[in-house]
Amino acid sequence: HRDLHSFPTRRSSDLLQIIIKEGRRFPEVARMINYHRICLAAVLGDIPQALQVLEAALKADIYYPPVLLGPEAEPPGLAPLLGLPEFELLKAAHRNLYQQAMEKADLVLAIVKPDLSAVGFPPLLMAVHGNCSTIENEIDYYRPITKQGCLLAMPQSSQPWGREGCYVWGDWETTTQQLEKYWGMLSQQAQYDTKRIVTAGISKGGEVAVWLAMCSMVPAQGFIAIAPGGPHIKDPQKLSSFVKASRARGLRGYLIVGDQDSDCYGPTMRLSAFLKEQGIPHELEVHSGLGHWFPPDFEHSLRRGFEFILGEAA
Repeated sequence: HRDLHSFPTRRSSDLLQIIIKEGRRFPEVARMINYHRICLAAVLGDIPQALQVLEAALKADIYYPPVLLGPEAEPPGLAPLLGLPEFELLKAAHRNLYQQAMEKADLVLAIVKPDLSAVGFPPLLMAVHGNCSTIENEIDYYRPITKQGCLLAMPQSSQPWGREGCYVWGDWETTTQQLEKYWGMLSQQAQYDTKRIVTAGISKGGEVAVWLAMCSMVPAQGFIAIAPGGPHIKDPQKLSSFVKASRARGLRGYLIVGDQDSDCYGPTMRLSAFLKEQGIPHELEVHSGLGHWFPPDFEHSLRRGFEFILGEAA
């Protein structure tokens, strides 16, 4: 996912030839391989090849969302295509078919009831999986919270990427629409204390958890973000429009990151500085030697986060 423009031309050409020669051996990741082929061809000036692969993807029922076909795409290998009439027509076709596919996609929501019975409704933890992941891959990290009397809910993105069973929160418009539907489903299917709600997530899911709480789509008292990553974390000013309301309702945050996380350590530090500047109470938990994943004692981190946000044990 590096900037393709930083690659020497010869290296980019070699990469493209490898994809052309070997890509068909891996049909399970055709969506990702073909996308990089399009970007590499565009960077090398082979516009006809880039357009041909983009058109062939449509015939193979592979639709790319607008976020991957615009100027904000990472890596920005599509720049030579932007504005070309042929590309814009294909881009529109991808957008329309992708939106149709997302509207028909099944929504998967896991709800785990508390192990402990208590008087009144339980607090709610709404956890969001990271990119290229699923509920199944991550829910067990959050499951211990149910032993403390908390209701756990976890939605799964319907946006595919890479191999089968690999989903991302990629296109922000689609992500917003899906999460609105999930929140409606959860409100109908479960009972919880509406004054004790916390969002949580790792990586891209961490960014979504922060955004859900700050924009009030989920009326959370706070968020727990583990190694958060994404445009709102790289540039926290994107969250500025939510600050005043978040501060007024006493929103709190809890950030967890490893000092060996080359992608998200720096952005998490920037998010922490932004929250401090804006007067939003938060705590920062840095784990020595940890890369981009949950800390080994995450159950304790999760509990500490809950206590900081809600002012009580989960």
